[in-house]
Amino acid sequence: MDPQSRQYTYIHDQRVLPPGTRATTHCGINQLGPVRLALGRYNMLQSFLSSPLGHFLQIPLSLQMSAPQLIYQVLLREVTFPEAREDEMWFEIGGELYRYGKQEFILISGLRFGPINKKSLEARPVGDDSLRTRLFPHQNLVSGQDINAVLTRENLAADDVLKLGYIAVVNMILLGHDESKNVPDMLWNMIEDLEAFQAFPWGTYIYSQSLYFLRLATKVDKRSGKIGKKVNIYGFVWAFQVHSVTYYSI
Repeated sequence: MDPQSRQYTYIHDQRVLPPGTRATTHCGINQLGPVRLALGRYNMLQSFLSSPLGHFLQIPLSLQMSAPQLIYQVLLREVTFPEAREDEMWFEIGGELYRYGKQEFILISGLRFGPINKKSLEARPVGDDSLRTRLFPHQNLVSGQDINAVLTRENLAADDVLKLGYIAVVNMILLGHDESKNVPDMLWNMIEDLEAFQAFPWGTYIYSQSLYFLRLATKVDKRSGKIGKKVNIYGFVWAFQVHSVTYYSI
């Protein structure tokens, strides 16, 4: 059946941004500068660029990747119909239906999909010889800013610089975490096996995380019955933003 012929219903009663609502995205593209410099200084830049995540390091630092109000406008136009899948979102824009799903995410992000071994995501004790313990011996929690500060050192092992580069890209670009916030333990555990880290199906994981936070952004507060005044949208929402800009016109 042609998607445009489907009988659909709007998920949200309000299809304009509520007054005073502010959405925020966190994409630390400006944090890529120190990562590039460090990788180049330790002759690891080409190694990173040739990896499955290398294309993210080529994003121009001047690129504006934050248009949260536009994202919100599109999210409020989400629709549903009986055949709609749980792992995709549909929107009515200009009288036509548009899908945001895995296919669109793959085309924009270039990340690969595949089955995830859940054990790789489990929290594990940090060993005495782990990357985090060696480089941040007196810190239980490490932020993206801490990583960039360490990358300015002159006495690092080249492999450690490469690993820090991967963590920075996944944490601040793909997961969309603020550089002042702590890096998840999961990433520190995973980076200990660099080959497995590179082969991990980041598309599967990042897409699911992004979809979760996109849907959370329009969740109605049970007490007030309204969408919150301030919403943080995490994940690689730039992919959704590119999709939205392509189809949305005010």
